[in-house]
Amino acid sequence: MQNIHDEISRIGKQLMLSEPFYGVFLSTLNKTIGNDVPTAGVCKQGINYKLVVNEEFWNSLSTDKKKIGLLKHELLHICFHHLVERESYPDHALHNIAADVEINQYLTPDYYPTPEILLPSSFPELKLPLKAGAREYYRLLQKALDEGSSPHLQNLMDCLREEGQGLHPTWKEFDELSDAEKKLVEAQLKHQIKQVLESSKDMGFIPSELKSYIDELLEETPPSYDWKSYFRRFFGSSSKVYTKKTRRKYNKRFPSNQIGRAHV
Repeated sequence: MQNIHDEISRIGKQLMLSEPFYGVFLSTLNKTIGNDVPTAGVCKQGINYKLVVNEEFWNSLSTDKKKIGLLKHELLHICFHHLVERESYPDHALHNIAADVEINQYLTPDYYPTPEILLPSSFPELKLPLKAGAREYYRLLQKALDEGSSPHLQNLMDCLREEGQGLHPTWKEFDELSDAEKKLVEAQLKHQIKQVLESSKDMGFIPSELKSYIDELLEETPPSYDWKSYFRRFFGSSSKVYTKKTRRKYNKRFPSNQIGRAHV
């Protein structure tokens, strides 16, 4: 059997041909094999992200498209900032569901890693809008829980809470980050995405789902300087110089005591 790292590399090359941005982005991530995730997941490595793949689950996927879908699923979580933004959601298990509902819409059915993939259609009684974003899905799902209008959602939440880890157990690593560390992680991600765009600009188009974020990222804001404040500080601290003529010889030993020195 082919080494799993070689297999992931082979699948990554296929992704690079079909969707260059995600293929190049995948190549920038460190990858490890571990049993601490049921399928695949993303965890923290310093100020970078690291991809973890469960070997048994990987080998159970029957087609290359399903393997591509699994990897793209994790890449979308990173690009949509789900890991660092989860602190703003009180119920992390519910946020896991909302985040999956958001990104899985950017996979086509033949790329679904499993039939149980979460989509707006997974909760037909709620009539969730398409591509509404994780924040809106979280709000609507929380409302459904409060009103008891979705037994399927309630059962799913009960299972996740019983297991005590949610759909993405590795995300808890990001809960312990300080604000400064989160800013570093975000800055590193922006730098990484810019490098990916530079590497893939001749290979394909920017993914439509990331266009608004990337446009904002690449927008060049002209440098600005508050000249009024600068001049106020400059003139407010400037010295006034008074001079007075004298016949006395200039004293080289004590220049600061000369008549005509500056007075603040």
